Amino acid sequence: MRIIISLLVLLNSGSPLLASPAQVTRGEAFAAHVAASSSQFRDDDLAQVRRLDRESRGADGKLQILGAAEHVRRANIYMNNRAFAEAREHWQLLLERYPADPNVSAALYGMGRAYFQERSYAQSLPYFERLTREFAQVKDGREGLFMLATALLRA
Repeated sequence: MRIIISLLVLLNSGSPLLASPAQVTRGEAFAAHVAASSSQFRDDDLAQVRRLDRESRGADGKLQILGAAEHVRRANIYMNNRAFAEAREHWQLLLERYPADPNVSAALYGMGRAYFQERSYAQSLPYFERLTREFAQVKDGREGLFMLATALLRA
């Protein structure tokens, strides 16, 4: 959320990164700093998760089974960095190994969204359909219904 707010401040301020020092106000400089440091943290998180995944793969190349919360954390980091295949790998493990976990709706939404953002609309449909069918009462299920309609239109 802070990243979005920082980016909106940057966009509305006329890009302080391109302005002369006399034009940059204290608020604009702070917003630029926050945006730059937020992307640095994201890059650091991505590098760390990729390293951990590389180290935790078995001889067959499959990811080690982690706790449900760790799979969710890693999948979210990958999704935020548009590494969709890696995110799907963690979401899929969550769906297979922890079918009763409270994050199953988020995993279904994440799987569908990852395919959708790669423009693989037909592949996203089963995940959005299941999400809508099984989790209509939660936010992910309602958003999945909108994504299902959009994916159907684009497929």
